[in-house]
Amino acid sequence: MLTALMLSGAFGLAIAQPVAGVMDVQWQEGATDCDQAQWEPLQVHAYEPATFILRQHPCAHVEANVLYLLIGSGQALLRGLRPVLID
Repeated sequence: MLTALMLSGAFGLAIAQPVAGVMDVQWQEGATDCDQAQWEPLQVHAYEPATFILRQHPCAHVEANVLYLLIGSGQALLRGLRPVLID
């Protein structure tokens, strides 16, 4: 019943169709000596107009964590799988 109400739009929820994105990104590699190398802490890739993928540089954190920024019509959501620490 609840699912039927949600799908009918009774709660004002919009159902969006997936939008094709572009993954033609070259992620930055780490450096042999991070203290001597110049690098930006985050690399940002626009997957599609409302979706951005942010990747932490391997010199900032060995795991090179990834964040997803999803932008809606009135709100945005920043979601990561692990904590991002930038000194």
